[in-house]
Amino acid sequence: MRIYDGIIVRTRGPLPGKIHDKKFAEYYQIQNDLDPDEWALGDAGYQGMPKFIVPFKGELDDGQRESNKFLGRLRVIVERVYGEIKKFAVFQHPWRGKIPNQKLLWIIACNVANIKHRYYPIEINDE
Repeated sequence: MRIYDGIIVRTRGPLPGKIHDKKFAEYYQIQNDLDPDEWALGDAGYQGMPKFIVPFKGELDDGQRESNKFLGRLRVIVERVYGEIKKFAVFQHPWRGKIPNQKLLWIIACNVANIKHRYYPIEINDE
């Protein structure tokens, strides 16, 4: 997903069952999909993954706190877009259908979200 406007540019999956985002990223080797000048934005759970920008942990100086605050504002964009997609009724309950059908519905939902964001881009809140 592009952070500056909320447009989803790549999608992978699904994998059966519940799985942590980091395990999903490791399984699909998300870092290999990135161009040399691209980076992925992750929460603290992605610590140690190549090509992922994650918040600082532990005792933080002022610069690290400010960096974490900025990353948090960017993460809000990601969470808002995923939240919009998960509002579709089909994603409200555990999936009991065939995996290819789930993937197709996910792609459709992503495209619907992209149409919305082309007209109403999500912006970083600088509060």
